[in-house]
Amino acid sequence: MNLLLSKTTQIVLLLSPWMGNSLPGIETTNFENTLIQQFLQNWVEIAVPESMNRSSSENNHNRGLDDNQNARSRDEDEDEDEDEDDYGSPTNRTAGTDRDNCPATTLPLTALIPARSPIFTVSESPTLWFYSPYQAGQVEVGELTYVNSNNEQVYRGFFELPDDPGIISLQVPETSSLELTMDENYHWFLRLYCDPRDAFSYVYVDAPIRRVAEQSDQGIGYDDVTDIATQFTQNPDDGELKESWQNLAEMLDLEEVMQKPLIDCCEVED
Repeated sequence: MNLLLSKTTQIVLLLSPWMGNSLPGIETTNFENTLIQQFLQNWVEIAVPESMNRSSSENNHNRGLDDNQNARSRDEDEDEDEDEDDYGSPTNRTAGTDRDNCPATTLPLTALIPARSPIFTVSESPTLWFYSPYQAGQVEVGELTYVNSNNEQVYRGFFELPDDPGIISLQVPETSSLELTMDENYHWFLRLYCDPRDAFSYVYVDAPIRRVAEQSDQGIGYDDVTDIATQFTQNPDDGELKESWQNLAEMLDLEEVMQKPLIDCCEVED
């Protein structure tokens, strides 16, 4: 059995007791499966605090579902009053916490999106941009999930942070089956897990997303950020692009965050 697993795979293994013991993308023999199950059983018995036994873990796991449900409830309330121009409800673009075991930072984990919804895209698989204040060693793994309007999880992927803090981008892999349906409401969640002993200790940001035919007159959308960020990353010395990036930061009211360096990262793995 090949024990030289990537860091992300090791974390997936550690989280497997709360993921239905699924091992996405890993082909194993019956013998290897037996060893993995023994490893998981031993890890739960030895490394997991008593307060995180199986019953309490299942209850804690529902927190993530509660996050999703609460977000979807907000979106459903918005949909019901759409004709009354209810646009403008706050997004969770700056980090909240489940349990605050992550290192203290000057600036929080931040999504580069408007402070209020709705936020649109024309892409089937848009790129999302974030400022991460953490170094790679401070976060065990990052998780990106999407849920649909029925609060059904339609995508879940993992990624590793770069060595240094900075602005990163995330996109669902082309090999994924996720394709945002036109004029359907979705919600994404980004979680950073900081404590390897506690699978439910994380900081997170989340926001709604809706795919439309065209972006015109819809306010700043996901694709607007991607267009400017991509060009600025490729041509950091271009004066006009630098000015466009600064103007975008002002419109988003994220001037301090968007002064941070743009980093070529990160690759999401299913």
